[in-house]
Amino acid sequence: MKRLIMLFIFFIVLFSFLANPAPVSIELYDFVLIGLTLSLGLLALFITTSYSVNQTESQLLFALILYLSYLLASTLCGFLQGVPFLNILRSIGPYINFFPLILLGFIPNRFIKPSSLGMIFIVVGCLQGAYLFYLYLMHAVNANSINAVLQSRITFMDQRTTLPLLLGVAILPLYYVLNKKNNLQQHLLLSSIALIIVLFGFIAIAMTLTRSIFLAVLFGWLTFIIFYLYQQSKSKSFSMHPFLIKLLSTLMLFILLFALLSLFSKVRMLESGLYARFFDHGANGQTDYSNGRIYDEWLPALNRWMNAGPISWLFGIGAGNSFMTPTGEERTYIHNLCLYSLVYGGLFGLISCLFLYFTLIKSLLLRAHQTNNAIYIAFLALLCSLFFYGQFFAVHKGLAFNVMLFLMIALALRKPFLPSNEA
Repeated sequence: MKRLIMLFIFFIVLFSFLANPAPVSIELYDFVLIGLTLSLGLLALFITTSYSVNQTESQLLFALILYLSYLLASTLCGFLQGVPFLNILRSIGPYINFFPLILLGFIPNRFIKPSSLGMIFIVVGCLQGAYLFYLYLMHAVNANSINAVLQSRITFMDQRTTLPLLLGVAILPLYYVLNKKNNLQQHLLLSSIALIIVLFGFIAIAMTLTRSIFLAVLFGWLTFIIFYLYQQSKSKSFSMHPFLIKLLSTLMLFILLFALLSLFSKVRMLESGLYARFFDHGANGQTDYSNGRIYDEWLPALNRWMNAGPISWLFGIGAGNSFMTPTGEERTYIHNLCLYSLVYGGLFGLISCLFLYFTLIKSLLLRAHQTNNAIYIAFLALLCSLFFYGQFFAVHKGLAFNVMLFLMIALALRKPFLPSNEA
């Protein structure tokens, strides 16, 4: 049964990668994902015999009820305004499809380990990274100038390149880098492999030349270090000096490996392209590569909400409704999770969204304290990284983003493991 559950989770995460992240219609992968999710939810119901809920779970469940209420209210507003059913379904589907996954939070502990869930994220994320390398080698490797690198960005070829699964590759292995092992040889081996995986994810992220995901992984690393240090400081056996030595040595090794890779001209070209993306100029200093989302998207969306009336201020303009950009394009998505929640869910939607993330962060931190296990800190850092990424990219409307979110919610709902069970 344990293997069957993990197989279900693996295929759900895998299909969230294979599916079109920005569908214009209901596709086969959507039906497969819905079928797998419902089947796993029913399986979780079948093997669960107790639904005892303590304060930690009750707060998170309340946040989930608010979040679901916001989504349903947005759906109702869309219906009342005459939005076509398929438009509503495409808008609300990615957020609501994976609610059955929270039932995994109540199944017996022996069926899922947090480290096993993390390994699934890492494996599928590595598949995405390998796909990025393939695209780069096939289409962009011959670029010989900064302008050529920017014009041949692999994100123009396939929107799957911007999925957040790569964040799991770049963040979750940090747990194995810093986690203590009694066997020094085993610890060095695991740390080395984990660091190589992190470097692989980091380079794959750099290949996308996408600023938001690059900043998101840096934010995730910083979050992990801060909360890991906070968690470890509560342990009587914790010593700051060895931790700093280990952290600095790991950082120096990572920089050394990256510097060695930078000896290759194609890697240096990537670095130059990423630099140009941040500072909005090409090789001749004339080309603007910025997105202008504040004026081209965020402000028009906000104006659409503000002009919609008091009911929309509270509950949003309705799922599937569109707003007009200055270029005349009608959009139903926003490259900002908070702004999207506000426009399509109103003040109620924004509060519900923020409350869910806040409660989930607090729950994962509490699990880390209860178990003294840093794997929960790694998931917390991944969650914060996802949230950060969603503020600058419409990734929050994708299937992979919400699969990762709801699996982490299920993890936070689960009764804590003892550290000895997490090996």
